[in-house]
Amino acid sequence: MNKADWIVITLAYIVGLLATGLFYFDTLEPSWLDLVIVAISLGVLSLFSSFTLPKYLKVKLKIWLIAYAIALIAVIYFQLRIPSPQVDDISYQITSEQSQVVLVTGQVIKEPRLSGNQKLKFWLQAETVSLLEKEELNIEDTVSGKLYVTVPLLPENQIYPGAIVKIKGVLYQPRSPKNPGTFDFKTYLHHQGIFAGLKGLSIDFNTSNSQPNFGWWQLRRRIIRAQVKALGSPLGQLLGSIVLGRRAVDLPEDIRNLFITAGLAHILAASGFHVSLLLGVILKLTNSLSAKLKLILGTMILLIYLSLTGFSPSIIRAGLMGLAVLIATAMGGKVKPQGALLVSAVIILLVNPLWIWSLSFQLSFLATLGLLVTAPVIEKRLDWMPPTFAIVIAFPLAAIIWTLPLVTYYFNSIATYSILVNIITTPLVTVISLGGMISGFAALIFPLLGSIVSWILYYPILTLVAILRFFTSLPGSVFAIGKISLGLLILIYGVICLVWINKRLQKYWHYILLSVMTLIILPIIYSHFNLVQVTILATKPNPIIVIQDCGEIIVINDSQIPDTTIKYNLLPFLSHQGINNIGYNVTFDTKLFTSEFTRSIKPSSLIDTEPNWQQLETNNSITANSTKLFLVSQNIFALEINNQDWLLVINSTAETLSFIQEYIQQHDISTLLWWGNNLESSWLNSLGVQTAIVSDGEFNSTNSLVTIYRIDRDGAIIWQPDSGFDTQLFRNLEDIRFAG
Repeated sequence: MNKADWIVITLAYIVGLLATGLFYFDTLEPSWLDLVIVAISLGVLSLFSSFTLPKYLKVKLKIWLIAYAIALIAVIYFQLRIPSPQVDDISYQITSEQSQVVLVTGQVIKEPRLSGNQKLKFWLQAETVSLLEKEELNIEDTVSGKLYVTVPLLPENQIYPGAIVKIKGVLYQPRSPKNPGTFDFKTYLHHQGIFAGLKGLSIDFNTSNSQPNFGWWQLRRRIIRAQVKALGSPLGQLLGSIVLGRRAVDLPEDIRNLFITAGLAHILAASGFHVSLLLGVILKLTNSLSAKLKLILGTMILLIYLSLTGFSPSIIRAGLMGLAVLIATAMGGKVKPQGALLVSAVIILLVNPLWIWSLSFQLSFLATLGLLVTAPVIEKRLDWMPPTFAIVIAFPLAAIIWTLPLVTYYFNSIATYSILVNIITTPLVTVISLGGMISGFAALIFPLLGSIVSWILYYPILTLVAILRFFTSLPGSVFAIGKISLGLLILIYGVICLVWINKRLQKYWHYILLSVMTLIILPIIYSHFNLVQVTILATKPNPIIVIQDCGEIIVINDSQIPDTTIKYNLLPFLSHQGINNIGYNVTFDTKLFTSEFTRSIKPSSLIDTEPNWQQLETNNSITANSTKLFLVSQNIFALEINNQDWLLVINSTAETLSFIQEYIQQHDISTLLWWGNNLESSWLNSLGVQTAIVSDGEFNSTNSLVTIYRIDRDGAIIWQPDSGFDTQLFRNLEDIRFAG
């Protein structure tokens, strides 16, 4: 077989894995219809490619048939590798929806890290479990499986990989997200082979525990301590994160968010950029050595670096390409970088096919591809500039062109100034990364020497942080795009690949770029100014209501809303919907909305203008397009939305029930929103409403004449005039797929 044959076959394996995202393949039992449709789709793609690609690839029909077979094998292999709980997995100890207090013994298998709520989080290999009932232990059962554990803060040297611990805590089943746009923690854990969580209340350590003499986690801590000693916190953790990746370091949340908002999140992930720097230093220092010795030393240093960073998919890909460069250099040949990228991707996906849906792998692959195929084209068009400046502009611009559509698809927003920030900070990041690597290797030998090298980087790091703070403080530093469809994403990458393959189209790249931007922006603008939707978010202590009425946005909420609710529920939803401005914010009670909301939203730059913070008084109203909102009496709001009348009641008392009943019957209320107290079925039937949405509580709907939704059970409730009511739980069942 020739080179073109191998390209088609290797790409067929990757395409087969990507095909698993067409349907719900995150299950052990996909339907036969799903399998048949995927098989037919791959067959049509193979047939189409065999007729349209011969002008680019001289491949016989027999190879296309082999490619089709390999793509089908990839689908089956992917399905076989999906993690599933064993018969004695600890998750089966959860016998009801209620969380259970247990005593679990097991071994720590992942280095602890700080969670968002300032607790330690780590993975535990469970060995035994006992159910606690009335502070008495039941029979101890032997179990298997991994647990996601959170415990109160402890000295870091008490919990380490390999330690045997006994934890008393609450065993729970991870849940699917209840609100649109929020992180699917359950699916994330399932991909790691974890099917239960444990909220630790107390922890006991095995007296026979003794720290091992060697562990990569110990070396990581040695490096971080040396850097923190020189730079203090958080600059020391930032340097460690730039060198080893943020997963290896407890980086303060505000610094992490600063890099994400500025569009420099990739700097905090060990990747090809870091390996390229390291490889350049290796080749320079070993230039006078023999080819064999150069290969041995280079390979050893690469393996040490990969081990320190933790072997993420992106760093493995970069390491394999780096190894290919070392081998080619030793043999006196040259590496074909595009071929090395393809081979390294296939090797990684043979080891773990589930990594095809790892965002870090996808971004790393696309960014590297952009550097290989697009950066030279951009650099050539900038030949009127000094070569150094042309490279500084071409490299980040090429990477962003290939990764921005995917980032937008996953995060529903873009960092507006990311291209400019990347160009400005590239020299600084290069110096800091290279200096950080030197300080890290020095700290392994002599910590004081590592601290001295780190101290030299104090002002470059301070300058980098100052630049990012400046750009993220500008208006509109993050622009919410909203959820783009998978079909549109595929179309965008199809256009990018077409421009890459067809050199004639590269002359018209600016027109093509404008067309792609139009494909993205026009549907967003149309939807924004035509959408009428009410979303009731599943939040505590009370649900948040977001009304979208042809470009006007109204938020109705509890004045005591926690910052965590804003961060993990409200802001992701606004981004998911492409909302950049709030017209009105209305609170439930007599207090104006707390400043916590303002402090949480403004730094994120998601909301460009200050909302009209509104405290309604009786008979006052807010009108926005077809929506009208007014206060009927204390804690009772009336809403008129697209010619439908709703009533919102918060923590009603027995004295107000008759008033509510009379008001509903007089004003022909169709939907009742009930936050707080339990709702009696007989009383609800007497109201004559069509739909009732309750925040929580037990409710017997068997004999109810009203359609009832429970937010604590069904998740967010979404209403549109044409489709009526929908629940987040139903949407999870429809959309819970890797690519969706």
